[in-house]
Amino acid sequence: MKNLVILLFVFANYLYSNVMVKEGSVVKDLTYNLVWQDNKETTFMLGSQDEAIKYCKQLILNGYSKWKLPTKEQYQYIIDKTRKGNIKINKAFKNVLQVDYWTSSRTWRTLGKYGYYFFAKSGNIYYENRTYPKFFRCVRELK
Repeated sequence: MKNLVILLFVFANYLYSNVMVKEGSVVKDLTYNLVWQDNKETTFMLGSQDEAIKYCKQLILNGYSKWKLPTKEQYQYIIDKTRKGNIKINKAFKNVLQVDYWTSSRTWRTLGKYGYYFFAKSGNIYYENRTYPKFFRCVRELK
């Protein structure tokens, strides 16, 4: 009986976890059909929220265009708070720092003056003035 409970727990965990695969300079999220930028550039790209949005719109990576800055909801897909250590992002990502990453989402509390960001060290979402420099990575739909 104990083995059956453990087997059910493992199976349920598998069903409700994201399947992420690292392929070169990207990570493919097969659960939500997204492709995430994960190259060396993500460790030094720093800018305001508007600069990050513009960069992603212009990005061509692995021959693909139509990249965008992720929403705060999309960042929730890659958070892994069960990970031990100082990075709470899925282990498929190899180019990650313990820093803030801009999302494309803005908060209504400040009439759009503040935007949301993802803090990789804790896996939490916060908001800050959109003009402050933060790191960023881009995402696109998997087709």
